[in-house]
Amino acid sequence: MTETQCRFLIAVFLLLGASAPIFALARGAEPARKRLCWSLFLLGGMILLRFGGNYVLSKLDMGWRLTPRYTMNFLIWVLFLVTIARCVQTFVSLPDKNLSPVWVVSCLSLFPAAILVTILIIGLSQDRLYESVATIDGQTVVRESKMNGGAVRRFYLPVNLLVHGQELEYDWRTDTVTLPDGRAVSIY
Repeated sequence: MTETQCRFLIAVFLLLGASAPIFALARGAEPARKRLCWSLFLLGGMILLRFGGNYVLSKLDMGWRLTPRYTMNFLIWVLFLVTIARCVQTFVSLPDKNLSPVWVVSCLSLFPAAILVTILIIGLSQDRLYESVATIDGQTVVRESKMNGGAVRRFYLPVNLLVHGQELEYDWRTDTVTLPDGRAVSIY
């Protein structure tokens, strides 16, 4: 299964399950409903930070460095699973156990979505990148490469530990990087 197919299936199951938290928030007991609301708030905040921040940084010609990106992806995954658990907990705490089949299917569709998100996270971690800071001809750069020491992927200007700056032009045929002052220098 390709990454695109996996993302499509996740989207389908999430759309089917989108009404489950809404129903649980509307009809659940107060303590369980509060916990679910906090889980949804934290999950939404982390998604907004990860992808909204990525959008804003791209407009500034910057991007997340690898450690914050992987950390936020992991936290989104954990918060997603916690939110599903809170949703099920809220359903269990309902005073009247009369659930329509639509709500049950909606809640149950969250489980395949959780499994697919887990598979996607594991699949993405197989192609893990490695990041290092190097000095090339007096210019400090951030270098992303394959974890197993494979071909170098990208070079960036460093900003700080959370974000990197502008991507530098890299010619893989000659192993040269074009620095901001226009010089093309060898990476070795």
